[in-house]
Amino acid sequence: MDVYAAVKEALNSTNGVQVVQIRALPHPQDGRIDVKWITQREFPFQGFNVYRALDANGAPGTFTQINASLILPSGHSGIEGLSNRTPYLLVDNDAALAIGATYWYQVEWIDLGSVSHLEPPVPADYGELARVATARYSIVHNAVDNDLTVRIGEDFGYSPGALGGADFEVLGPGEGQQDSAHVVLGTPPNTGTSTVGTIEHFWSVGFNAGDPAESYLPPRRGWPWFLYVKDAGYVNRTGRVTSFSIFVNDFPGSANGTTYVTDHSPMPVQTGEFGQSPAVLWIPEQGTVAVGDPAPAPKLTFLRPSIPNPITGRAVFRYAVGREVARGPVNVSLRLHDLQGRLVRNLTGAQQGPGDYEVGWDGRDDGGTRVVPGIYYLRLSAGGVRSQQKIAVLD
Repeated sequence: MDVYAAVKEALNSTNGVQVVQIRALPHPQDGRIDVKWITQREFPFQGFNVYRALDANGAPGTFTQINASLILPSGHSGIEGLSNRTPYLLVDNDAALAIGATYWYQVEWIDLGSVSHLEPPVPADYGELARVATARYSIVHNAVDNDLTVRIGEDFGYSPGALGGADFEVLGPGEGQQDSAHVVLGTPPNTGTSTVGTIEHFWSVGFNAGDPAESYLPPRRGWPWFLYVKDAGYVNRTGRVTSFSIFVNDFPGSANGTTYVTDHSPMPVQTGEFGQSPAVLWIPEQGTVAVGDPAPAPKLTFLRPSIPNPITGRAVFRYAVGREVARGPVNVSLRLHDLQGRLVRNLTGAQQGPGDYEVGWDGRDDGGTRVVPGIYYLRLSAGGVRSQQKIAVLD
């Protein structure tokens, strides 16, 4: 039984339009999102419109109509003894659709009095951005979900503090999201005090292009990453952290990269009891990298995803000049163009050697005027390498 359709029928069976199903189906490989909706009863009305909005912190942003003209009705008002489902389809193949973005779609029907009736919006995740890093760690413990708080992140001052106090952090996943587990010791009886954990659990936490984590990669003295594990003392079980590392892709989505491993000593690290002495591991540990030690130059030249994207005010553009184009300084340019290819802002034009760079943008063109909302292209040129990225600017 279609409960939603039954509720629609119970609420109003004499006029209007009963939209009983709406779906937004992404097909990023084909460059489109299919918006499908189904009606049950259709009493006379003018037609449909479809609206799209970018996601804004888990809710729709500003909606914009995407159909050029009203979508005309094709259903009927009958229901008893009839085929009472009428499907509709709108294909959104806008070239501005950005991989990794979440869009919301809303269907509107217009009655004969030109009054608008909006149906609930539905989201669509338009593919995934490429992976830029993966944190991996393992913990021996017998009551992970009930006992442990796990935090992974970066903090410049080597002091993550309470939850939310670090420069950047995420909570570690639970036991149901682990990669694997195995028994390392026979299970001893509960001693009533602190019984050592006997099951080793392994997790990996991925970070994609455009995630806040990207601003803090790779781990280094200026951007130290931490694994924080706090034991709450559940059922008198204690645990220990047995490993912590971060794999950073050479460029977004690449199979090759560099693995950074904690140099904490000694290992493993006990989680303690009742949260009194949480285990905190760093990559690198404080004091193990000398001040002034340069970060290794990137292997490849690429343009990192802008932060944020879409952009509502200021933004930071980051890029890498790799060793494959530069043993010393080369000509580097970073420019913003509109959809017609016209130069909007010359952001960088200089000789630069291998390394990581960033440029701030205030949302203005070369003349100092704020750019109009829309889609733009960020283009990097370094030596003989070209890289391009699409960005969206909102009001």
